[in-house]
Amino acid sequence: FLAVLVGFAVTGVIQSSSATTVMVIGFVNSGVMTLMQAIGVIFGANIGTTMSMWLLTLNIAEYGGIIVGVSSFFYLFAKKDRTHYIGMAVLGLGMLFLGLQVMSEGFKPIRDNAEMMRYLSMFEATSTFGFVKATIVGMLATALIQSSTALIGIVMGLAANQVIGFEASVALIM
Repeated sequence: FLAVLVGFAVTGVIQSSSATTVMVIGFVNSGVMTLMQAIGVIFGANIGTTMSMWLLTLNIAEYGGIIVGVSSFFYLFAKKDRTHYIGMAVLGLGMLFLGLQVMSEGFKPIRDNAEMMRYLSMFEATSTFGFVKATIVGMLATALIQSSTALIGIVMGLAANQVIGFEASVALIM
């Protein structure tokens, strides 16, 4: 249970279950952790990624700027270390939401670009072949950017602006 909590917390702080997993593998190889501990930490890392995605689905991205502004006040002017660190953590969360909103707004012009829409229509997942093709593209994109969280955020932005359909978004995330 403690290992799961550690994996959850580390992934929440560094926002990368891949980095957490790589660190854990290094710790197991060096003998610092046992395999059973590593399994718990990796489970926690995956739970942490899932929770991050759940936060992204909440419709609070439009409040990212407000969260950044208020939390930066506490981060900059707090006298107590605890308040300073909480302000820093909330500031990071606000930046995540602000970035998601900016990215989502940036995808809107794609709808008016016929060439880009024609290219993205190649990833329609309405058939088995299309689903497999979009899944492979999602897998390659995740491997390229080394962040499933970032890819899910991009796909959510594309889907929210009707640039790609629901089926394609599911396939890309899978």
